[in-house]
Amino acid sequence: MTERSTLPPAPDEVASARDNTRAGTGERRRHPRRIDGIDLARGIAILGMLGAHTLDERFDAHLLGWDPSTWLAAVHGRSSILFATLLGISIALLSGGAHPHKGARLRATRQQLLLRAACLFAIGWFLIEFNSIWVIIHMYGLLVAGSVFFLTWSARRLCATAVIPALTGGLLCLWLPHGYDTTPEYGSFLKYVSTLEGEALQKMPALLQSVSTTEGEASLGWDAFNGTYPLPFWMAFLLLGMAVGRLDLASLAVRWRLTTVGAAMAIAGYVGGLVSTRLYEDGYGHELLDLLLKAAPEGGNGWELIGASPHSGTVFEAVGSSGVALVIVGLCLLAPEVIQRVLFPVRAAGTMALTLYAMHALALYFIPEHVRGLHVYAWFAAAGLVFAVVWRAWRTQGPLEHLLARISRHKFV
Repeated sequence: MTERSTLPPAPDEVASARDNTRAGTGERRRHPRRIDGIDLARGIAILGMLGAHTLDERFDAHLLGWDPSTWLAAVHGRSSILFATLLGISIALLSGGAHPHKGARLRATRQQLLLRAACLFAIGWFLIEFNSIWVIIHMYGLLVAGSVFFLTWSARRLCATAVIPALTGGLLCLWLPHGYDTTPEYGSFLKYVSTLEGEALQKMPALLQSVSTTEGEASLGWDAFNGTYPLPFWMAFLLLGMAVGRLDLASLAVRWRLTTVGAAMAIAGYVGGLVSTRLYEDGYGHELLDLLLKAAPEGGNGWELIGASPHSGTVFEAVGSSGVALVIVGLCLLAPEVIQRVLFPVRAAGTMALTLYAMHALALYFIPEHVRGLHVYAWFAAAGLVFAVVWRAWRTQGPLEHLLARISRHKFV
């Protein structure tokens, strides 16, 4: 199975996009809270996700090197983390940006996010049935739901808290029970649940029973703690993004600070990953890592805690890939108007990321993995950009974004 990617719902920073049409003119008014740089960053992430799912083995993550012909392999892992960071930014902006909502407005925002999370979960569940890619949307809904506990936090508090899952999340997931008959392909706990029969299955909660009847259904990615996107680790990127969204993103100084801090983090993370790998190969650190992994139910391996390869869940990956995400966000916010205009198709794609994600997941159902490659990526990227531009000429939100916005505005209290 190919690279996994995450996808934030296209913004409501994003609150994106009600279709405000001036009476009698047909001219659409621009939403005052829309941030071009965030849309551009999300567009870059969606293009990276398309590459992660459509490129062939010539662009596997481990082949990334100084040779320019390998650089497309950079989409693996980093696109996912960029999306998770943008998720946090979108949530922070939706909940007030630098001035978090309070009182009744805060309660309304929490309800809106919970409704959005439920919709994402349902959409992800639907896409899983096609088994064309490793869908993250349903797990993504859990991240959105979890964000409601942090809506009043300051940027400093969010950033400090993000350090905790970045440092400990990967190790914590190794310590958690992995069940039986695990495979590297999908969540081990559901794999174990799928083997239960009769009385043992009847003792499981009804929701787990509904996804444990076949091995195929066990691959739903529902394993939130030791699957491909474990929540204890990925919460770091959500919180980091929320911290960024609490800053004054209109400030030029803030934009430069995001870029420079991100560059420093990227260098530290990837250099640290390289050094840790070399030291471990030379025999250093084995005792310490073995001690840390002693509590793991399956023993673990020191290689699981070093390096910075995509989806490794190491501290070095968290720091390095978070740095890359901050650099991209910072540069997109710094991009002058002329660049924003030239890259309008990418920005347009960024306003309907959820729609493009779902469309590409459905389309790939009809394209076997063995025929995927650079040509498939080129077609998918071109089709996505054209669709986004054409749709934006008509509506300011993608179809799924519009649906989620309508549902999430429903009030129960």
